[in-house]
Amino acid sequence: ASRLILENEVQLKEISVHCGYSDYHLFARVFRLHFGKPPSQFREGG
Repeated sequence: ASRLILENEVQLKEISVHCGYSDYHLFARVFRLHFGKPPSQFREGG
């Protein structure tokens, strides 16, 4: 997910579906647990 977020301009919701999450909010919560920031902030600051 982190690679897709940084390397693509695909919407974050589409990335969450690609990673197997039908609920973007759950994806964002799990992503934040692993990376310390939500996907949108991760994309902005890497």
